[in-house]
Amino acid sequence: MSSFSKIYLTENLITNILRSRIHDPELTPGVQAILSLLYLNGSANQSDLCRFTSLKPAAMSMLLKKMEQSGFIEREVDSIDKRSHIVTLTSKGYKCAELINSLCHDIEGVVLNDFTSSEAKSLEELLDKVYQNLDYISVPENHA
Repeated sequence: MSSFSKIYLTENLITNILRSRIHDPELTPGVQAILSLLYLNGSANQSDLCRFTSLKPAAMSMLLKKMEQSGFIEREVDSIDKRSHIVTLTSKGYKCAELINSLCHDIEGVVLNDFTSSEAKSLEELLDKVYQNLDYISVPENHA
């Protein structure tokens, strides 16, 4: 089996494990990623969220609108750049983000269970390289 197939299957398995433990259909993988980022950083602007998720601005705007309507986030005009909005978690969003991050921590513990600390560090470095290499591929606007 190719490395790509292994990465793809691993990502699908992790997504399915998360889906089986998160019973809210609104908590899609994209929503989970944004909640996690905001949980770890407190707030972010739309540009930061686009960079983190690789979503295009139009797709991010639609996703943030749905998240705001669902009560996960709040958006306020940035006091420095009036064209930008700062996105923060609501209490509902924070609770969901805590659950997601706890599940991810548990899954990571299982994934790295029989790895040495050196192997875990090597895996993290290799995954960083994979991500950086893929970051050079341009995704058309209507696909992200």
